[in-house]
Amino acid sequence: MYALSLNVNLLDVLMLCVIVRGYYVGSKTGLIAETFRLWGVVCSTFIAVHYYPSLAQFLREALFISERVVEFVAFVLWGAVVFALFFVIREGWLLLFKVERKSVFNKWTGGTLSLVTSYFLCGLIFLAFVLLNNDFVRQQVGSSLSRAVWSKTSGNVYKVFYGAVVHPFFPGERLNPQVMKLIEEPPGD
Repeated sequence: MYALSLNVNLLDVLMLCVIVRGYYVGSKTGLIAETFRLWGVVCSTFIAVHYYPSLAQFLREALFISERVVEFVAFVLWGAVVFALFFVIREGWLLLFKVERKSVFNKWTGGTLSLVTSYFLCGLIFLAFVLLNNDFVRQQVGSSLSRAVWSKTSGNVYKVFYGAVVHPFFPGERLNPQVMKLIEEPPGD
């Protein structure tokens, strides 16, 4: 018997695809575009994690969305809105400042920064799947190899962003306790 059982599942394959695609796109688009992507993922992580419970409550009351998926839908909606906003901002900046994308420095720094962006994006995707109340998805999350890497990523980004940006200016604003419970104990334990 092997001491380590390698259970690669669909979630692990998805995370690998996100990383490979992120590196490919980052090395093609360069440093400036990838910097905006990184800030988009970090801001999207904070906003989605902090505000999804209030949007979920609104969706529950206004649209009568199923209890099983309402938190997932709210989380994904916040993430999509912030991603779209940063996409528009990024494209505007790239139109204003044309950057020569063929330089080796631009290619390698964009590719390297894209790996950081992909890491945070995988953490955001992982947390979205944790919020999805589905037995198959719960089993995939619990047995995933990537759980050890990404189970606390979004929660830690959220706490750091909160401590550095939000709390100094809005001391009355509290951390989202639901997410803090989710990241304290990884699913499946």
